[in-house]
Amino acid sequence: MTPARPRAAMRILCALPLALAALALAVRPARADLGAVSPGKLAAAHAAFEAQCERCHVPFGGVPQRQCLACHTDLARRIARGVGFHPTVAVQPCTGCHKEHRGRDAATPAPPSAFDHRTTGFALDGDHARIACERCHPPAGASRRWVGIATSCRSCHADRHRGTLGSDCTRCHRPSGWLPTLYGGADHRTPLSGGHARLACADCHRAGLHLAPQQPCVMCHAQPHGGTTRTCETCHRVAGWKQVAYTHAFPPSALPGKHQTAACLACHPAFRFAGTPFACAACHDKDRPHEPLGACSDCHSPLSWAGARFDHDRPAVGFALTGRHRPVGCAGCHAGGFRGAGGRCEDCHRDPHRRQFAVAGRAEHFDRPLAQMLALLAIAESGRGCAECHTTDGWRPSTITAARHAGWFALRGAHAAASCRGCHARSIVATARACSGCHPDVRHRGRFGSDCETCHDETAWSRVTAFDHARTGFALDNGHAGLACARCHGSDGLRLAGAAAPTACQTCHAAPHGTQFGERCTACHTTASFHAIPPFDHAARSDFPLELRHAALPCLSCHDARRRPVINRACRTCHGDPHRGSNAFDCSDCHRADRWRIVRFDHDLTAYPLTGRHRIAACSGCHANPTWTGVRTDCVACHAFDRPRSQSHPGDITCEDCHTPTTWRVAGPRAAPRRGSRP
Repeated sequence: MTPARPRAAMRILCALPLALAALALAVRPARADLGAVSPGKLAAAHAAFEAQCERCHVPFGGVPQRQCLACHTDLARRIARGVGFHPTVAVQPCTGCHKEHRGRDAATPAPPSAFDHRTTGFALDGDHARIACERCHPPAGASRRWVGIATSCRSCHADRHRGTLGSDCTRCHRPSGWLPTLYGGADHRTPLSGGHARLACADCHRAGLHLAPQQPCVMCHAQPHGGTTRTCETCHRVAGWKQVAYTHAFPPSALPGKHQTAACLACHPAFRFAGTPFACAACHDKDRPHEPLGACSDCHSPLSWAGARFDHDRPAVGFALTGRHRPVGCAGCHAGGFRGAGGRCEDCHRDPHRRQFAVAGRAEHFDRPLAQMLALLAIAESGRGCAECHTTDGWRPSTITAARHAGWFALRGAHAAASCRGCHARSIVATARACSGCHPDVRHRGRFGSDCETCHDETAWSRVTAFDHARTGFALDNGHAGLACARCHGSDGLRLAGAAAPTACQTCHAAPHGTQFGERCTACHTTASFHAIPPFDHAARSDFPLELRHAALPCLSCHDARRRPVINRACRTCHGDPHRGSNAFDCSDCHRADRWRIVRFDHDLTAYPLTGRHRIAACSGCHANPTWTGVRTDCVACHAFDRPRSQSHPGDITCEDCHTPTTWRVAGPRAAPRRGSRP
């Protein structure tokens, strides 16, 4: 070693005691002035160590975990055993979760709400997961206990069973709900079945206590049978109290028929079984009392009380049950008693005929036809009464056949299908035989008498086939023969009843011609066809013969249905007057019926006969308007433009002096001027 190094070491060794002494002197004043350097007061749990920093702190080492576990020895033991939550975070410092120096009222933080309790070895399930932490970790003085809490049920829940069911609550209960229990009937010391399996525990364990393994029924169920010595299991089963197992199958208590299904109390009132009588009357005397008729079993069966089997067909009874009488109950006929019940129909059934068939002493029957009287007497004397017409198989239909009915009234056609009530609504024997007795004469009102069959038959009332209309004086032929009666007589048959002329054509047919041809339609028309009119002789029946073109014209060219009766025979009535009354001649003087435009007028009848070329001139050459009267006859009136304008025609010369009607040309030398003419 060099000399320099020993000297340095010596200096350090000399200075170290001095430094330790100075440090010791410095610590004491620091303790005295701790409040000046502490970051805050400790929590209430650590308040006793306020001036003992070394209890938790190590110089230059912070707060090591060993310092905490030196005080929290129970937690140190749990960590050592690996129990609970802290072993999972043993590598972390305690100060990572538990903060200090935050004041007296502050506490080290509780585990967060999202804390996984399964890490503690006690998972929170069911209702445990929904309760607050304080319910199991309440503050204990100045601190809260998070560890060391017991996990047994009884640490939180009182044992209402008082230890009689052991200490393992999970055998019956679950955290998901204290009730219902999970203890099954098969796990029960006394197996639970039937109705017992459906009971709640408290129904038997009212105080929550364990019961003896075998309990008699009377411990829970009242004894309704008095002093019986038999056990309940003799008759009852746990499947249901009312399911009685006692069968009554052996004498002397064997039960036949419906007795097997009767309730016990029906025969054993107040659940008293001893001394129960066996006679029917002991139980059924109140059901339907009637006069004594012997043993009940003579009529009644244990299978059904109502289905009495009395043999009504025995000759001694005198009234055999047949037809509809068989299913009728006894009370249907024997309302007051069984003995002395009548055997006649009217004893039970009212007489809907109101004694109409009681012929004796009834004078109103003696005015009837002999056949009816004999039939009524036969019914009355037969002694059968209602059975003469009715049977027990059914009141309807009656046994009266058409052959038997013919004794009163033969049924034919629609009458054969009619119901009895259709004719005999009020009475049977007093029913009239005439048609009017059932069919009122509302349509004819007696106009055709009372003998309806003259026109009608029994097959169909509306089909009239036999009436001879010629009897009325008006035979139906041709078109009239096929008409229905209502077409002329109306739906009520009264249309022609008040007609003044019921057989006249205009009573049914309108007169389109007015009165111009009179009222005798048959002069032109026939019943075969209204439109097939025979040829009309216009010359014989009128004063206007039809000639030439008039003969080919249809009637409606001159006539119509509304034309006045007499038509003027003048031509202008149909053709008008194109000459406007300018002449006094008749149309026929110039025109012909077959050639209207070829005029044949004789001009010689006028003051101006036509000669020469005038005879072949057209009428319109002179009569331009046409105007037939007042036409000038001098030549200039028509030939003014033909006259030459020259000095060769002296004023005293007329046309006739040189010209003739035959030719306009001058035939010879001009004649000398006549004397006295103007120059």
